[in-house]
Amino acid sequence: MDVQNPLSYTDQHHTSGYGEFAAPWQSNRWRKTWDSIGSEKAPEHPYLSFQPTLDAKGRFRSLTYEQEAEIGGVEYRALKLMTWLLPTYALFWLSLIIVVMTPYVSYTNAGNVIRTSQPGNLNPAWWSVFASVSAYANCGLNLLNQNMIPLSNDYLILIATGTVILAGNTLYLVFLRGSIWILTKLVPQGSEIHYSLIFLLHHPRRCYLFLFPAKTMLILLLSQIAIFLTAWVLFIILDINYTPIDPLIPTGLRVF
Repeated sequence: MDVQNPLSYTDQHHTSGYGEFAAPWQSNRWRKTWDSIGSEKAPEHPYLSFQPTLDAKGRFRSLTYEQEAEIGGVEYRALKLMTWLLPTYALFWLSLIIVVMTPYVSYTNAGNVIRTSQPGNLNPAWWSVFASVSAYANCGLNLLNQNMIPLSNDYLILIATGTVILAGNTLYLVFLRGSIWILTKLVPQGSEIHYSLIFLLHHPRRCYLFLFPAKTMLILLLSQIAIFLTAWVLFIILDINYTPIDPLIPTGLRVF
């Protein structure tokens, strides 16, 4: 038992009004195990004139008034940078998929499929723009009555739409933090923008709801990969000899 903290974490949990028993992941042993995963020394803060004291959640502690004012200025610049980063991120991915898909569906057989798969002679370019935005938002809408089934054997369209589904929704948090990390390698070292980007990586929750520390983001990524693999394996196994699927999607394409 900690001499400085005579109450165990379970007792603290009880006395703080959260109930009699702490959840398994709130035990002292679990917390020590979690803290040991990917543990590393405290990050450097080159954008500050002092080395701050941080708690387990990366929050600043024991600051003087002057230090609070200095951190406030750095945080303000980081927030200001985020107001540019977020729309730029969305425009980048939307522009990328539209630039790739629109010429492709306009001048290949995919365009003929879009025009003839249903009455109305749908414009392939307009379908491309709509499908790109729909995929980025992962809303599942499509201008074709059969959704993506008529284009289920087109690898480029599957890759393009699948990528922006990850970037815009399913792995948005991971892609966004990854983009910020890449920018720290591209901008001039020691510049104000570089320091603002580093601040976003060190203290993400102070600046944006959907930014998390590196360790938490890694757990999220691994969890999502596990979900992907489980769904993929079940999709392959459960659709074996399934009549509605077999005629539509060949085995190799189904695995892809």
